Amino acid sequence: MPGSIAGATLVANPSSTTTYTVIGYNNPTCQNTAFVTITVNTLPMVSINGIMSICANQNTTITGSGANGYTWFPNSMVGTNQVLAPMSTTNYTVVGINSFGCNNSMLFTITVNTTPNITIDYPKTICNGTLVVASASGAAFYQWLPTNNINSIAQLSVSGIDVFTVVGTSNFGCKTTQTIQIGGKDCPTTQEKGVLKSIESSINIVPNPASHVIKIITEESLKSVIIYDMQGREIREYHQSYIDVSHLANGTYLLKIKNINDVESMKKIVISK
Repeated sequence: MPGSIAGATLVANPSSTTTYTVIGYNNPTCQNTAFVTITVNTLPMVSINGIMSICANQNTTITGSGANGYTWFPNSMVGTNQVLAPMSTTNYTVVGINSFGCNNSMLFTITVNTTPNITIDYPKTICNGTLVVASASGAAFYQWLPTNNINSIAQLSVSGIDVFTVVGTSNFGCKTTQTIQIGGKDCPTTQEKGVLKSIESSINIVPNPASHVIKIITEESLKSVIIYDMQGREIREYHQSYIDVSHLANGTYLLKIKNINDVESMKKIVISK
């Protein structure tokens, strides 16, 4: 008892600590009674603490709690704390045992996020003292150093040989750093009405503001024109001096203009319809 089960053997599976009574007899009138208590010990409530999402080539320390001892799988690692450095997203199991020898387990996943693969589009050389547009892609957020520009596109001023660094960050907070080097050179100049002016200042866009078609007037032959919006997104590349801009919405845009000598200049244009 509890219950009434006949036989010399009892298979007991109590959900809590229970006392059983056994009555033994050798004839209907001769009998004796014994008591036995089966103690049911609670299972350990295993839990973990730590960072569950990391970037590639990083590690994280996971700490177990709720038990007296821990074994971590795969690799059968033993201890309360484990430094985990998976190469890719990995499932782990921790088994905790308490002072009664009862064990319980917990499954968890360490997610490994890739670092951004940054690509930077920039001219290798420009005229000294002029602005150049460099654009980065492959990340969610950007920081240009030493200018501290935080857009995907940056206007950089170069004199001699200058080094710039781009820090790209993904939506998961993973970072990649890439460094570029841009060389400045002395560019030829032209004389107009007795006033010395640089190649960049000799570039004109007409009309500006514009609504339909613009013409780019340069003293050197034109090689290419790339139109960017003010967030640094490339819209389209052209290879002629007459450009249809009727498809552009009203606003301000940047034009990166390159001549046959691969000298680049930046101009702004306003679209107004």
